[in-house]
Amino acid sequence: MNMEQNQEQVSDVSVSTEIYENLEEKELEEYKGLKTVLRDVMSKGSLWSPEFEMWMDVHLQSFGPLGKAIEAIGKWREKKSSKKTKEYLEHYFSVLGQVLKTAGGQCPAPIERWAREADPAVLKEVGEIMDYAGFTYITFTNNRDFKEMAKKGLI
Repeated sequence: MNMEQNQEQVSDVSVSTEIYENLEEKELEEYKGLKTVLRDVMSKGSLWSPEFEMWMDVHLQSFGPLGKAIEAIGKWREKKSSKKTKEYLEHYFSVLGQVLKTAGGQCPAPIERWAREADPAVLKEVGEIMDYAGFTYITFTNNRDFKEMAKKGLI
């Protein structure tokens, strides 16, 4: 992630109320930073929109597998074309489709089309960032569950 981004650039991404309430300040800033980098890279492919930004928050649990599939597609698209390469690409496109289907709700960005057309290096970068963003979901759910347990007096 480009650490030279100023605070204004990072703060212009939005975060759902539920995520905002369940991440600590440092975690929230890191998540906003990840969203900013994703926005900057995905805007080049006309994928980023306010709808996608909110879809990301709602479907954050899918971003780890989504990122892994996109990153793998990028790696296989870099390789010399062969029968094996085509088989692996079709496998990872199938995985990508399944992750999007499992996420529920219609993704507002044409990710599958973009993954077939985008530069492989961009796919690998976006995939890596999405995979990392998926870890935010674990932190988010742990914090949310901890707060819920504390409210119930269980801890």
